[in-house]
Order: sequence, then C-alpha cells, then structure tokens
Amino acid sequence: LPHLFSIGAEVFETLDHALAIEKMVVIEGESGSGKTTAAEAWCAQHQGQVRFISLSGISHKTGFFRKLAAAVGLSSANRKSIDMQLKVEEFFRKTGLMLAIDEAHYLFPQHQRSNCNPELVNWINTALVNHHVPVALICTDQFAKLKARVEKRTGWTSEQLEHRVSRYKKLPTTPTKGDLEAVASKLLKMRWNSRQQQWETAGPVPPRDFIKMIVGYALTCKMRLPAVAETIQESRYQARKNGRSQIVATDIRTSLLDYRIPSDEALQQAFEPAAKRSTSREEIPRCMRSLRMNSVVQPLHSH
Repeated sequence: LPHLFSIGAEVFETLDHALAIEKMVVIEGESGSGKTTAAEAWCAQHQGQVRFISLSGISHKTGFFRKLAAAVGLSSANRKSIDMQLKVEEFFRKTGLMLAIDEAHYLFPQHQRSNCNPELVNWINTALVNHHVPVALICTDQFAKLKARVEKRTGWTSEQLEHRVSRYKKLPTTPTKGDLEAVASKLLKMRWNSRQQQWETAGPVPPRDFIKMIVGYALTCKMRLPAVAETIQESRYQARKNGRSQIVATDIRTSLLDYRIPSDEALQQAFEPAAKRSTSREEIPRCMRSLRMNSVVQPLHSH
C-alpha cells in the first residue's frame, strides 16, 4: 500500500539504496506524513534482510539495547547493557542485516541541559556503519535540531556522522491529493473475508463519490494520510457491525458525521481551546451532503 503514494515511493527507494550499497541513510519527514507506515511496509517485504525498531519512549542506553536485542531475537534478561551491546554488535556484523530505526532523534540526549556526547550515534557510526552494516534513520526535523544542540553544548562535531550518511532524504511536507485518492481507492476495494477473518483486496473500483467524501475530509485534517486510514477503518467497523462484508455510503457517512468529525472537534477543544476549529459539519465535502438518500446503502459494485 505505501508504494501507492509519492512519499511512500521515496521511502522505498531510499531504503533500497541503503540496502544495496551497505551504507547509512537518513529519512526526514513530518509526523503523520506516512514515512513510518512506508518504512514498516518495506521492512515487512524484506524480513530476511532487515530489522526494524522504534525508539519512541526510549530515554536511555539500556533501553535502546534491550529493544535491539529483542528485535534480533536475543534474550536481554539479567544482562548488563555492555553485554547486550556486544551481542548485538556481533549479530549485525556476522549477519550483515540492515537496521532501520524509527524515531531516530531519540539517539541524541533528550535532556535540554545534557552535556553528554551522543553515545548511541557514535556507536552506530563505529560499530555498524564502519563494518558495512546498512542503517536507516527515520526521523522528524527534531533529529537535526537535537544534533545542533548537542554540538553547541558539548563540542561534539557531526562531521563523522555526516561523512557516513550516503543519502539524506527530506520528504515532502504532506501527501498530495492524488496520493490520498490512491490510498483511499486501494483500501475501499477490500472486502471482508469471513474465513480469514480479515479485509482482503478483491473488490471492484470504488465509486468516485466514496473517495471524494473521505479525501475531502482528510484535506481538512492536520495528518491527512492517517485521516484516510482511520476513516476507512471506522467505516469497516460500521459495515461489520451491520453484517456487511463491504463498505457502503452510509458507513462512510456514519463514520464521518457521528465519529471522526465530532472526535476532531472535541480533541481540538481539549488541546487547543483558543484555536479555530479546522473541521466542522459545515466543512463536510459537498459531495457527501448531495448524496441521494436512496443511494446511501448502495454497495460498491452498484456504481
């Protein structure tokens, strides 16, 4: 799915590059841009060649190496940090597997007053990249900001890191409307398989009005790609609750009018009380309001 949108395609191409030449790449993109979804999908397609970890919530060296140990199938129980570090180093050097790290800004010290050098960044440089282990760092602009702060406070220089980065890919700010439409179309094609108990791609091209409703709403959201995915997820829930194996127009309307839009408004009131609401019932895409009442329960194949 991620290869359907331009950001996903750029992530795939950059990760292919790192794996092929056994170097380090950095992929920077805004939260909600789809970079993590794309990276996870790429890693799933290369299970025998890469290990993926997310550093979200990691605040110390021991936690980092515990995550790494778990990702490569090594027991970390009752092991000291240095023992885990040595085992992980040995694993990657022997196997040559690639390491993809999401939320990579956590590699830098997080405390604003920290005078510590970035041990984990130095470890990646010397223990992995120097030994031809491919590495991908996936991050937001916090990565560059924290790098600059560490340099200012400690005297550490990023030259050794910069020399090892084969490609620094700065992703577009947000997915395009065409990206959103491609993802919505792909997800809307999926039907419920009762035997497998999951949604599978097997249906026809969805009606254009369905895509317009979802994409029109997503364009009012701060995180557009997640808005598409979450709207369709809610619509699937509505379909299953009503015994349907495919999404119909009424499922999308219910998802947006009764759940997604009210949830957005409540969230903004809770976290941004002074901000102007970006999503409201008045901003619902015109095509949604104009759907004929006798068509709201028509399934995808009837259009």
